[in-house]
Amino acid sequence: MDLPDFSISTEGTNVTTLTPLLYNDVFTTRWASTSPGNGKTDAATWAPFSRLPIELRLHIWLLGLQQHRMIELDIHSPANENATTYPGDASQSRYYTRRNSLGNIVSGRGYALRLSGGTSHYPVSLVSPLLSVNHEARRAALSFYHVRLPFPGPHMTKEGRILYLNAEYDVICVGPRQPDFFPDDYEGYYPRVATVLVDFLHDVKAHDPKGQGVAHLALRSDYLLDLFGREAVPLSPAILHPTAAASFTDMLRRTLRSVLCVVGFRHQTRGLGEFPTANWRYHFAQTFPLCRRGNPTGTFRWLATDPRPGVELDLRQLPLNAYDEPHCISQRWQELKAAFSLTNGQGAPQAGKNKDNNNNTNNSNRDSNSNDGPRLYICPTQKWPSSLAPQDFIRPGEEGSRQELARHLRFEEQCWLRELKTFTDMFLQGGTTTTTHVPPKKHDMMMMFDDDLADAETLETMERVPVTAVGMWVFPVEVFDGRQPTVPQRNCWDVSGVRPGLFLFDV
Repeated sequence: MDLPDFSISTEGTNVTTLTPLLYNDVFTTRWASTSPGNGKTDAATWAPFSRLPIELRLHIWLLGLQQHRMIELDIHSPANENATTYPGDASQSRYYTRRNSLGNIVSGRGYALRLSGGTSHYPVSLVSPLLSVNHEARRAALSFYHVRLPFPGPHMTKEGRILYLNAEYDVICVGPRQPDFFPDDYEGYYPRVATVLVDFLHDVKAHDPKGQGVAHLALRSDYLLDLFGREAVPLSPAILHPTAAASFTDMLRRTLRSVLCVVGFRHQTRGLGEFPTANWRYHFAQTFPLCRRGNPTGTFRWLATDPRPGVELDLRQLPLNAYDEPHCISQRWQELKAAFSLTNGQGAPQAGKNKDNNNNTNNSNRDSNSNDGPRLYICPTQKWPSSLAPQDFIRPGEEGSRQELARHLRFEEQCWLRELKTFTDMFLQGGTTTTTHVPPKKHDMMMMFDDDLADAETLETMERVPVTAVGMWVFPVEVFDGRQPTVPQRNCWDVSGVRPGLFLFDV
């Protein structure tokens, strides 16, 4: 798409005080009436709103609710269980015996939930602000969030907290947490975290009046290792409670639409400064998306394709974490589906087949005749800040803020320039190499080989338009099934022929 010029003049300005302009701002400006840096819209102060007919006001409230959210949860394993107590003798088991207010059987598992990065007392008003605006807004929100999940927190002594969800719009991103106490014989002491995940998914479904539950599930690294790691034992019905196994099979066949494997990159910054080898370039990967920090319930745009300039350049060299192996994840996924007797042609409609006029994947309007099962995605995102950053880098109250991000980007650039100087000093002095040195610019800061110079127009656009994004790439796993890594020892892939989807978070 055509992008406006958002270059910033820094003449007479202390650049160390500037907060970064992101592609998130460019996209928001394209599709909204708000300009970058302006935290208000006309609707926020529109006095005649209260004089509108109530039907129109409710419609406006619902338009504000119909946005994708990623809800990041930590699932704390029960502290009073071990590998022998679950599922135990199913006929004598204390699990799956109690019914909720909807009349559905719940797991009875003693796990606790916490919003990632938050506290056990995280207020529901931050999960959905409309719940606490006024009675009218609350009524609209409650009609939209049809799943009302009990939210037991760690160390809580009373019940009553509720997490409000909409299965069509919400992506539930989960990671496991073990109890604080670790016995000496830790191996096998606690039940497998994947079994706790299955029980959690069952409970979400049990508290959904529509009987759907989680439609879009994102898995963080520890769940990926337990389910899809090279040493992982395939999850099977034999290690689950029979009711849990039947429920999970139904989810795979009928309601679960997408499973997103959240993986990291090999390096702590976007500067790919490892020693050059065959098929490896010294390169600053500016379009690698940065992970969201500080807001475990925020909204995002689900773009069918990443429209940023320069993506195809960076995707020539995609180095993932050593333990995030796409081929292994794909193989374990097939084994899991086989264990639960899911064959091709069985399953919920696939995600991402339609998109609205904003390049936004419309997951609530799918082809109802498609039943190929849940789609598996590989979703790279760059964790930050780097562990190499100064100790005072993270400051109270600034997690995920523009100020913290500005510090990270400056630190990242400084690291890259140091690496670039080292590379230049080692290899580009004395005329002993044919490598061409392209001086680093404000944004791209690239070192390219003379037989693979980047498109000049693309680089010029990257200089003019912000391409750094807080988000997450979305690759169908099939993209990797047909490829081999270009640098196996660095888990590096060339996927430049593919345009991935993009989660673009509101920041």
